Amino acid sequence: MHVVGLREGEELHTASADATKLIAHIKSGKNLGGLFRNRLVKETEYIHKDIRCDGQNLNNVETLEKFIKWIRLRIHLKDLETRWKSLGGVKSDAADQQLDEYRDFCEPLEQSVELLGLKRTIQADCKEFDLSEPNWHEPRSLSDLFTATRSAIANHNLERVREQFQNISRDLDDRSLSGAGSFKNRLRESIDKRDIGKVLTVWEEIQKENIKRSRQQKKSTLANKLEQALPLLAKELYRTLDDDSWVEKLQGLQDAWNHKWGVDWLVKTTQPGIEIQLRQNLADIDIDERRDLGEIASLKAWQYCFERMTDGQRQNLIAWKNATKRIGKGTGKYASRHRQAAKTHMEGCRNAIPAWVLPIHRVAEFMRPGKDMFDVVIVDEASQSGLEALFLTYIAKKVIVVGDDKQISPTSYANQDEMDQLRRQHIPDLPHSEEYNVNTSFFDMTEIRYRGRIRLREHFRCMPEIIQFSNKLCYEGEPLIPLKQYG
Repeated sequence: MHVVGLREGEELHTASADATKLIAHIKSGKNLGGLFRNRLVKETEYIHKDIRCDGQNLNNVETLEKFIKWIRLRIHLKDLETRWKSLGGVKSDAADQQLDEYRDFCEPLEQSVELLGLKRTIQADCKEFDLSEPNWHEPRSLSDLFTATRSAIANHNLERVREQFQNISRDLDDRSLSGAGSFKNRLRESIDKRDIGKVLTVWEEIQKENIKRSRQQKKSTLANKLEQALPLLAKELYRTLDDDSWVEKLQGLQDAWNHKWGVDWLVKTTQPGIEIQLRQNLADIDIDERRDLGEIASLKAWQYCFERMTDGQRQNLIAWKNATKRIGKGTGKYASRHRQAAKTHMEGCRNAIPAWVLPIHRVAEFMRPGKDMFDVVIVDEASQSGLEALFLTYIAKKVIVVGDDKQISPTSYANQDEMDQLRRQHIPDLPHSEEYNVNTSFFDMTEIRYRGRIRLREHFRCMPEIIQFSNKLCYEGEPLIPLKQYG
């Protein structure tokens, strides 16, 4: 890389910093020309106008990055020149030639460092084996150290071999061998005499005996399995063990086994009532699957709920729970204060819980009503709820009303005449206002005002003989279908 135009005495670190600023300037979408140039472009003209890198102007990111690499190289070379100056330095002016000279300097230094590491290793070994450290500049002293080291290693290996022999002897006393008395005595005698050939001979005899015992154990294991799985075959095999026809018979054992298994399966599957049992098993599995999926969905929902809950929501949720507990029956001296506290804390934790399950009076008691506070409100047993539930249609974007108009209407202790007077006074123009009376249920009102009724016909609680009574009494036109079966 060849660079020209850099002013004599120009500080390299400053030039590198200015080039870096120019790169950021260009990457931000700005240019270096134009009639109105900013301060940075003016202050760095000596770079993008005067300096050339391999014959190119420094007016783009690529040439500026090459220039910065050249500056870093020059800085490192200057640092090396300062460090090696007292040792003579380098004679070349070209950067690549200077690097080659520095590499030549490094080779003997690396060898010296390697020798120093080897020396320290030997010093540690001398200390470990209790050897005198040699005179490192005398060859004879180093030769004596080598001889002493070989002797120390030989003694160390000898001690290890002795220790291994002792371990073998102790192991012989603890080990259970076939023909233990004979083998142990012969093996120990051979070891004590260091007769390797005899040791190997005895050891081979031990291995053969172990193989024989292993085969005998395997034979016993297989015989036990055969007696458990096919007792009649095992008994017949033992009785006629010398019969040569068994060789041919046993070759067809797999076919005989498959035939027997097929017969047993056919008998089992054609048993009376097996289809009913299988259907019941399938139904039980389906119930278990639904239950498990429900539990998984519940756990994942709660996990998501807790992960997204903030500290403030968690604190308000706990405070709400404590406030509702203090309300008790609602007749205490401070019950109204606790209700107000519960309502305040509910505002801080309502969005933290994805689904609230509350009786209607608790919703009114704990929440400050607001339009479309909830995405969906599900009102169960709506035929048992009165007009006090109407506010639910205000606080929810959508309402799902579940009820049965065949059930009895909600019980009310209000006065019908007073209600009629209030109706005529406040909502005379409201459509169907005459339906607002003490015996009207929430289900009745929503049935009048909304469409999209879906009839649920599957009944899962009662046995067929019980629900048939209700079918004859109330649902004869569209009878309920019991999911439970007789028996």
